[in-house]
Amino acid sequence: MVLERVPMISVDRGRCTLVLAMQAVLEYLGQSVDYDYLMGVSGAGFLFYVNPKEPIAAKWCEAMRERWVHVVSDAVGLELRLMDTDEALLQHDPESHFYGAFGREVVESLEAGRPCLGFTCFEGPQWDIIAGFSEGRLLCRSIHNKTSSSGLIGHIQPYDSNELWPSKIILIGQKKSVSPRLEMIAKALEVGLEIGRGICDDTGSGPLTGPLALSAWAELLMERTSPKDLAAHQKLRSTLIDSRISLERFLRWVETELGRELGPDVGRARRRFSESFRTLLTTDFTEETMADRDSWRKVIQRIRSLQEVESEAFGHLESVHNDLNAFGQVGSG
Repeated sequence: MVLERVPMISVDRGRCTLVLAMQAVLEYLGQSVDYDYLMGVSGAGFLFYVNPKEPIAAKWCEAMRERWVHVVSDAVGLELRLMDTDEALLQHDPESHFYGAFGREVVESLEAGRPCLGFTCFEGPQWDIIAGFSEGRLLCRSIHNKTSSSGLIGHIQPYDSNELWPSKIILIGQKKSVSPRLEMIAKALEVGLEIGRGICDDTGSGPLTGPLALSAWAELLMERTSPKDLAAHQKLRSTLIDSRISLERFLRWVETELGRELGPDVGRARRRFSESFRTLLTTDFTEETMADRDSWRKVIQRIRSLQEVESEAFGHLESVHNDLNAFGQVGSG
């Protein structure tokens, strides 16, 4: 069983594989959705997680992943369902456990002509597309494109057989109504503001988000990182650049949609987020910079300055969100 002509996932360094995989599946289903728009409307453009104990970009916390699925479902007009299983159980007989946990749903989805998203079908972590199965293996699209052949168009290149068994899948369901634009914008800002408040989970011990993540990143940089850690810092840099570029483009659209009354505050936030990625584009994360104490100190100072920049940006968006809620209450009365 295999769905033909599912698009390839093309990814540049730092780009969000969850959004890219969803974008490719939507294209297959006949919906052309811009990457930057999907990053913004889902809240993914606000994302920047830092583990305060090590310079590794943290995984999406479970609560935010659930919110992502809900918000995207309303924005694109499709039922989405996130299914999860215990990763520890996948360590023992992973193939049998995968099919026991997800097999029926995956088969039914493919038979209905709808690919699934799978979390880490290959070394990752990343999101991949499950387009079929053969002889017990999953047939996937992946950012790695192991079997891609020169000269073949993206959607007709061979599929890859999975190397790992995903612990999470996202199922695409039936069409539904799309949220009204103002409601959709308000939801995106609500998710973004949750991220901006800084704590990823209810325990307070998880990864940090928003401006607090920038503070944690600066602290990690002060530890005079090793060359191995430098690669992780470079990934944090590219991840933040990508998310903020997409967010700036999304907010430009929101600014136009909200017009003269609410648009100016969106524009102020957009310009501050733009300052973030432009600062990082001109900041060197190299071994030469790391070896020079003064140069490395300037890098740290730049990251610290971004904490204030992004705090101001989130403040402007909170004002917009409050005004949107007030407008909605008036409109519903």
